[in-house]
Amino acid sequence: MIDAKPAQPATAPAATQPDTPPAPAQPTAPPPAPREHIALLLPTASAAFASVAESVQQGFLAGAAAEPKGTLPVRVYSADNEADGLTANIRNALKEGAVLIVGGLTRDGATLMARQSLRQQDLPILALNTPDASVSPRFHFISLGLDQEARQIAQLAFNEGAKIATVIHGAGGLARRIQDAFEKEWQRLGGQVVLRIAVTGDMNEAQAIRPKLENLRNDMVFLATDIAGARTVRPYVPIWMTTYATSMSIDPRAEAVANVDLDGVRFLDMPWFVQPDHLAVMVYPRPPAGTAIEQERLYALGIDAWRLALMQTRELQKVPSDGVTGKLRLDPSGQVLRSLTPTEFRDGRATPYAKVE
Repeated sequence: MIDAKPAQPATAPAATQPDTPPAPAQPTAPPPAPREHIALLLPTASAAFASVAESVQQGFLAGAAAEPKGTLPVRVYSADNEADGLTANIRNALKEGAVLIVGGLTRDGATLMARQSLRQQDLPILALNTPDASVSPRFHFISLGLDQEARQIAQLAFNEGAKIATVIHGAGGLARRIQDAFEKEWQRLGGQVVLRIAVTGDMNEAQAIRPKLENLRNDMVFLATDIAGARTVRPYVPIWMTTYATSMSIDPRAEAVANVDLDGVRFLDMPWFVQPDHLAVMVYPRPPAGTAIEQERLYALGIDAWRLALMQTRELQKVPSDGVTGKLRLDPSGQVLRSLTPTEFRDGRATPYAKVE
């Protein structure tokens, strides 16, 4: 049975409410108190940089997850660019208690963070690229720049006795930049470049390389090409000429049958790929199967960025010497330099070897 109130007669006066004071306003909840954390600022919402940023983020978080409990938490701040979005994220991170900021994946982003470090010189900042600006004492930066690799290759080849070089280079801007970095360092050391050969990947073009080199007074070849270009060109370089390359020309994870044409090529690479049993490498999980080689390099960068960030929160001016991207050391400019592992292909497999000191 449903209870119901009887209907009011049609002539009944409308009910009125007595005057009552308004209810007091509910107090607004205070914003959460700032909590100390490491802020990771990445353009994961950018159409151009999302995949790159996500690889770095995955590596950074994998590094953090491998640490014992008690380390500072990580808070990720996403943006769609490294201009206004990065600036807003820096401001928000500081407001929310960040004690260290990591970001600046592009050169422009790293430069913006360097300028921020000049305004707040007590704040540790780690950028993930090379800035075009002066920096404060607490600003550090690390990058995977291939120009740095090319300079190390020049030093390696010169120390191994080479003095006269031929440079075989692609036509793209990155190949030209690698070529330029190698040649400047090579000539600074006292080496000589006797021949430069431009290639596009055409087989007839590659076949024309051997006659140019066979009677040339030359003791090394430097490749500034992509992976496909290196595999096309290498069989036409005389076997007695030691050939060097950067990681732009190399996929160390490829099957031996794919790399067999690169036998004898010497290059520098990160321990992550060529020393998987290294103690600094073994403790971190690998990215998902099928990850592209360049994405995996960025994943490894994320791991070392975490380790550097953690070190900066504990002891300024100290860096872990063994990183997954190379042996790490800090130079006076604030750059974290990566010394890579000398490696050569033997039977199609990337094999580290002891360099000449």
